[in-house]
Amino acid sequence: MIAWLFNLDAERELAAPRSYQPRRAIADVVAKLRPVLGSLLAPGDGIVLPDDPPGRFRGFRGRAWCPTPSAQRRLREVGAELSPAPPVEVLRAVNDRAFSAALGQTLPGACFVRDERELQEAVASFPAGRRLLLKRAFSFAGKGRRPVAAGTLDEGALAWARASFKSGGVQVEPFVERLLDLGMHGFLAADGTVTFGVPTVQQIAKDGAWRGSTRAEPGLLDAGEEASLKAEGARVAQALRAAGYHGPFGIDAFRYREAGAVIFNPRTEINARYSMGWALAMRDRRPDRG
Repeated sequence: MIAWLFNLDAERELAAPRSYQPRRAIADVVAKLRPVLGSLLAPGDGIVLPDDPPGRFRGFRGRAWCPTPSAQRRLREVGAELSPAPPVEVLRAVNDRAFSAALGQTLPGACFVRDERELQEAVASFPAGRRLLLKRAFSFAGKGRRPVAAGTLDEGALAWARASFKSGGVQVEPFVERLLDLGMHGFLAADGTVTFGVPTVQQIAKDGAWRGSTRAEPGLLDAGEEASLKAEGARVAQALRAAGYHGPFGIDAFRYREAGAVIFNPRTEINARYSMGWALAMRDRRPDRG
């Protein structure tokens, strides 16, 4: 039996591990998403709640959405036996957008910048007026994003960027017309064995927040897109292992239109943790329960 702790704001802790404090509001989000998160559970499993007393899950194995220090402490408090997990330094490294950027940018002109000068140069490098999207190093559920226009950043955007640089860099990328959002999910065992699920179709709101997932129907992706997505999944798994990570992971991808052409982007970000479509993609391929 597994005691699950859904620290859905793990990126907040990874961005500022010393000052982070768990928020009770996350429990409300977990309750709202219970039908989705419950797909990770098997009969007899339980969900750790803020008011659970010490020892509530003695005899259970503990597993977190992302095994951050606060999540591991809470699992110990309720008596769960901790599952093996990478150190926080590894979690922070592989969930930073810089990690994905180091594998190569996948949109024209995109770059990862680490200070205000680099940001200004990057934004100015695009055609005037081109819509751009800035993303903080650690963000989730559509948060930590700011749309801007190419050219000179206004004071509001600069203030946002300065705050962002306190916890890492900023990803700069062109805004594109997304036609189909996808996910590729897997599990990387400590011995390097990788298990992949099937691709999923993701419903994403305009603000970048996840709204739902379905398993991709055969033939939805053409042969080239499917091969590209699988190859990128394997490449990401290899990079995660080299960085010392093991556990659940996923990559987001999408099909988009640019200058009249339909193009496939096999990796827009990496999530080195569980994600909303993970259980749906993996279904009965569950090495995390072993």
